[in-house]
Amino acid sequence: METRASHVLVGLFVVALTLATAAFGLWLGRMELDRSVDVYDVAFGTAVTGLQKGAQVTYQGVPVGRVVDIRFDPERLDRVLVRVEVDPTTPITEDTGAQLAPQGITGLFFVQLIPGTPGSLPLATAADAPAVIAAVPSPLDRLVTDFPEVLAQGVILLDRAVQLLSNDNLQSFGRTLANVEALSETLAGRRDDVDGLLADTAVIAQEFRAAAAALRALLDRVDGAVGVVEGELPELLRGATVSLAGLGDVSRRMERVALQLDGLLQDVREPMRDFAEAGLYEFNALIGETRLLVAAATRISREFERDPAGFLLGGSFTGFRAD
Repeated sequence: METRASHVLVGLFVVALTLATAAFGLWLGRMELDRSVDVYDVAFGTAVTGLQKGAQVTYQGVPVGRVVDIRFDPERLDRVLVRVEVDPTTPITEDTGAQLAPQGITGLFFVQLIPGTPGSLPLATAADAPAVIAAVPSPLDRLVTDFPEVLAQGVILLDRAVQLLSNDNLQSFGRTLANVEALSETLAGRRDDVDGLLADTAVIAQEFRAAAAALRALLDRVDGAVGVVEGELPELLRGATVSLAGLGDVSRRMERVALQLDGLLQDVREPMRDFAEAGLYEFNALIGETRLLVAAATRISREFERDPAGFLLGGSFTGFRAD
């Protein structure tokens, strides 16, 4: 009898535990159904290794959702679409970004939403047509992407370092150190000369400062002279204006004289041309006849001076017979 009663109690306990578990499951399911979420697709152009369904979605470090699906983009097979469910109160805007972030040292990753700029419009989405959030490369992605280039630059740098530390360069560096040491010894042996050179340099510096002061004074005087000239410049400009006006009057008068001379030349040009063509020959003939007349008059004068009576009265002299 007691054994049968214990079995009944155990059966009742199992039935009660089963009913309680079923009720708890129904309660959780109803909570999931009643919970409102926004659905988005995050488009990754790089590998999403380490990201799994159920991974956490955060916004500025605050958990706001989870990953529900990972698949290829049917329109662009080089992209991976990660569907996430996010709390509707999350301020996701049109320029909100997303990137993968490591979850400790486990090798797993979660989706980290990057806030957009203030004032951006909210990103509208729907369960049957989720909006797409563009993924941005994470620092780790940039490191992985740039690692080959960084490695190549490192190889080039290492090669140049090897060339720099070659035997020839090391020998040249050793000779340079030896020359520096020899120069130091030479300077130490001629310390007096160096001291004299430094003293001369100090004197030159003092003279240079004096010359600079004199130059500054000269510039001040020039500045003062310029100020005086600037003060008298309006009067000089007025005088120059008057002089230019007088020159303009003279220029106009000379222009009128030039016009008159041009008219005069036009008037005498034709007579001068006639004289050059005909009158010049007649003038030459007149000069020849005048020379003959002068020669005859000279002979008559000489004959009259030699014998005036005979020239006037005749006498035994025949006188001068003119041709």
